[in-house]
Amino acid sequence: MNSGFRDRATGRWVWLVAVLSGSNIGPGRVAETAADETGIVWGETYDESAALTRHGVAEFKADLHHPQPAVPPPTGTLTTAYDHAHNHYCLIAPGQPQLLVLPADRSDRWEPVEPQPAGDRWRSVLADEAGGVWVAGKQELLRLNPLDPAAGWEDARGRAGFPDGAIEAIGLGPDGLLRVAVEPGLLVICTLADERKPADYAWNVWTLMVAGQPVTGAVSRVATDRDGRLLVTAGGQEFASRPKADAWQNNWELVARLPGSNHDLSGDLLGGDFYMAGGRTNARGFPARLHDFAEVFRFTFDSESRRGRWDVVTTLPHPLVHCGTSHVGGRLVVAGGDRIDAAGRRHEQAATWLVDPATGGVKEGPPLARPRPMPIALHVNGRVYVAGNPREETDRPGQLESLGSGEESWRQEPDGPIGFGPLAGCALGDEIFLAVPHKYLAVFNTQTSTWRTVPVPRPPRSCQMAGYRGEVWLLGGRGVHNGREVQIFNPATGRWRSGPDLPRELVWGCAAVVDGRLIVAGGAAGSCYSNRTWMLRESDADE
Repeated sequence: MNSGFRDRATGRWVWLVAVLSGSNIGPGRVAETAADETGIVWGETYDESAALTRHGVAEFKADLHHPQPAVPPPTGTLTTAYDHAHNHYCLIAPGQPQLLVLPADRSDRWEPVEPQPAGDRWRSVLADEAGGVWVAGKQELLRLNPLDPAAGWEDARGRAGFPDGAIEAIGLGPDGLLRVAVEPGLLVICTLADERKPADYAWNVWTLMVAGQPVTGAVSRVATDRDGRLLVTAGGQEFASRPKADAWQNNWELVARLPGSNHDLSGDLLGGDFYMAGGRTNARGFPARLHDFAEVFRFTFDSESRRGRWDVVTTLPHPLVHCGTSHVGGRLVVAGGDRIDAAGRRHEQAATWLVDPATGGVKEGPPLARPRPMPIALHVNGRVYVAGNPREETDRPGQLESLGSGEESWRQEPDGPIGFGPLAGCALGDEIFLAVPHKYLAVFNTQTSTWRTVPVPRPPRSCQMAGYRGEVWLLGGRGVHNGREVQIFNPATGRWRSGPDLPRELVWGCAAVVDGRLIVAGGAAGSCYSNRTWMLRESDADE
């Protein structure tokens, strides 16, 4: 790839051909196949005097969408980090203790991380997307698992394959894993053979090359922009990679983060915003622990800034898992699910809650006819429909009931096909589409009160689901060969097509269309539950 930079002394453009050379090729050698194997091709080198273009420095936005901490970091903070367990970290100037945490479960004060990383010359702290927290100094690199901090800090540099040389900078790569710049001109990449085993990471070492020569000058930054390009600042100049052909950033964009990882989710749109209630995560606070949510969450999106925001509307009387969230008559309806008691026990619920989204007021609504531990709630033509069977009746005909504005009891709708276990669903026009685990789509027409089924090429369990631009999108799920897979059904033609893979394997998250754009949020699978909210890039909607 040809690229260039403006020489500071002459003001002229200098054109370059740049590649990244792998350590498996050998020092000083440039392999044309290296760019194809790694997807990283170095180029687009600029300084402050360069004209701003689409690939200019001004476009290199490495926004991780971390929320602001409830308490500002103390004076003397060098760097900060945020993890999927909703903890904030800050590294302060040399002295003990040096690494502090603002835990999600004690968010009113910063406190020392226990145990502290040995030494007092740490320069960077970073949390990756696989659940690890890292600190780096000039000669040392340590990793901590927030789920088990008592196990202590691992000497990550002592793991086989890490090169000699001073550490200059650390950052996240396009895959959300660690990148380490080591002098002279080396980039160390953290890799995972199995996303479910983040502790079994390995190192892959590359030499940064420009025009067949190693990059010179100290590296002061390593980051990834929203388009999936790896950014390196070296010797005062900016270098950017070309995204890999299969990089998720080609199809999706990170636009927000939930206030902590969460799954067992579903929701609905009201007044242009998306709402969902409850959920469960395997990691919240420090040390990170299992946590069940009682909050009602709202997602809003600003199309001009391309940023989303999650906030808490209110808190329900008790935590709920797998509940359905929709609306009727301008109020949110939170229906069924499992109530979690103080001892952590689950109780199937027929109860419903009505929530005023403007004031956060909560009151009991009319109970469902039966307890529904894993329901889907959807709004169609002025009514809210709740589908789902009691846990011991998933092999019986599927149950559906609905409620209109001002009504005091639920109306029983015709039974549907069997298999109503853990459902995913969406509404499209007058119809409700339910993904019945490992079976088919069950489709209910609210005008004719009739059911039909639609075969699915690879029927998933616990996928994310949305009706988008006249089609039904099934995103991820269990029981398919690829947990990132997207299957799209067109009801008008009766045909299926494939969509762009999700950024990661995902189950029990949520999907919705907000401001005309498809989003996917939360979910589980892989090494840790997700707090990320992705938005489909518009160019990929109709491909």
